[in-house]
Amino acid sequence: MFGKKNQAIPKVFCTFGIVFYMEHSAKFPKSEHLCGAKNLTRLFEQGNAFIAYPLRVLYLQEASGGVSETLRVVVVVPKKRFKRAVDRNRLKRLMREAYRLNKPELLTALKENGKQMLLAFHYVADNKMEFADVERKMKIALKRIIGTVNGQVQTDSKKND
Repeated sequence: MFGKKNQAIPKVFCTFGIVFYMEHSAKFPKSEHLCGAKNLTRLFEQGNAFIAYPLRVLYLQEASGGVSETLRVVVVVPKKRFKRAVDRNRLKRLMREAYRLNKPELLTALKENGKQMLLAFHYVADNKMEFADVERKMKIALKRIIGTVNGQVQTDSKKND
């Protein structure tokens, strides 16, 4: 019976006669949101950073300590660049959606390597971008993070100051 809490529900859907099996769900639950002063401070002080313009990505990779969530994410759009809350909220929504759609590969890499990660996406551009542009850059950023998780050395990755 699939109604029980501890039992996994298979992620299967069929379209145009093709059956798809999803290993990870494409959701962004509250438990995956990074919040709390301790974790945010640790990420911003100890994390590594790189830029996939218009995104500045900060990440802190750790060995998995038995925590249920292997990945915790925060999305930041500064008030200094976008005065209106409507604009900030729209950009945050676009970034969250782009992340949500492209995160399964990163989750797989983290689980295979037994690691967990704190991750921040900081919007650094001065102008608003469309979803296609944000998603393209999010894919680039996530591929670079996956390379880091898999042990591929990034030569231009800088320590966050």
